[in-house]
Amino acid sequence: RSHFGSSNKCGAISDMSTSKPLRTVSLEKKQQAIDYLAKNRVHELLNDLCASVCFHKPSNVKEFLVEELRKRSTQGAEAGLFDNREIDAVFSMADVMQKGIVSETVCRDALRSLANSKYQFDEVANLQIPAEVDSQTFRKTARSLLAMSPVPP
Repeated sequence: RSHFGSSNKCGAISDMSTSKPLRTVSLEKKQQAIDYLAKNRVHELLNDLCASVCFHKPSNVKEFLVEELRKRSTQGAEAGLFDNREIDAVFSMADVMQKGIVSETVCRDALRSLANSKYQFDEVANLQIPAEVDSQTFRKTARSLLAMSPVPP
């Protein structure tokens, strides 16, 4: 199934409710649309917005979504689900002995729990992380991770 409804092998897009072809789209045009959505990270953005709605449960969803989009436009990619308080809470949960320091392995696991995309999740493995990480370093690393996005092709 594609993002554009169901399609047959000839590239005809169908209305999901009637399964009747709406129009035939060339495979090239369809690929261009898929590439555009990927380049602009539309799927990732919509997933993040849906998760944010579920997390915050606003009384006015449309107003909340408009505000979230405004934040992303002014604050960049790191505007999302997690503020510093929530990042600190993730560190605190990772620091089970409450020593104020976690190991590199524990830090990577905690950072993966914050990742907003598969790209960010995979990038955790490439981060330079010291053997011991305090809360300030964790917060800085988390903010850096949350700002990461793939380089458009």
